[in-house]
Amino acid sequence: MKKLASCFIATILFMLASGAQAGTAYTMVETVGPTPKAIVVSVQGQSLRMDEQGESTMIFKGADGQAIAVDHEEQSYVALNREQVAATMEQLNPALAQMRKQLDSLPPDQRAMVEKMMGRKMPVQPGAPPKWDVDATGESGQHAGLDCEWYSVSREGVLQQRMCMADQDDITGGVEAVATMRQMAKFIDEVFAPIRAQLPMVMGDNPMANLEKMDGFPIITQRLSNGSVESDLRFQGAVEVALDNNTFEPPAGYTERRITGR
Repeated sequence: MKKLASCFIATILFMLASGAQAGTAYTMVETVGPTPKAIVVSVQGQSLRMDEQGESTMIFKGADGQAIAVDHEEQSYVALNREQVAATMEQLNPALAQMRKQLDSLPPDQRAMVEKMMGRKMPVQPGAPPKWDVDATGESGQHAGLDCEWYSVSREGVLQQRMCMADQDDITGGVEAVATMRQMAKFIDEVFAPIRAQLPMVMGDNPMANLEKMDGFPIITQRLSNGSVESDLRFQGAVEVALDNNTFEPPAGYTERRITGR
């Protein structure tokens, strides 16, 4: 008992000395074509970090209202907040408006080609948000030892995603993780609203935008194209971890770049 107590005290002292805090790491595997990709999502409080096999890292700091995109190959990162994006958009608005005008004037055949490349139709009015429908299918599933309920996510009547949601109480740190993911989804929508208003057809979908319309933690997320599964992301497990103060910061020595490319 004394040895156990000593180990516990030593662990606490180490965490205090290193600035480490308790968090949760979630392991996911995404299959795109024949090549699986390992993804680790770390969550602590209102902060989230997503690492994709050492290629890229996305950091969200909810308390600071900031997102950081890290490119490990170029050893650089871009930090975004509402004020930075708004200021940049003021500079880019004339060019974006001109681009929108050019896209609107495309002949029908060229317009159809652009829509095919984007996998969606170009909206008639700029800023018109797509209509999303989220429905519980009534189907049950099971994965990683967890029961889940299937949902379908459609945009403008076309099926885009299938998600199987497990009870967040059954997953380590699940309640906190889902709350942070929803906060991140809201942040992404708000920050990129100015770009979406000018060029909604070139904005990629927010993968977590509809989480608030579903109950639970997504343990299977399938992205579909033309009725076929294009990507399959599956939860593998969750463990409690000690996250230090640098977990939610860009790596030391990396170069900061602006969203304008400078």
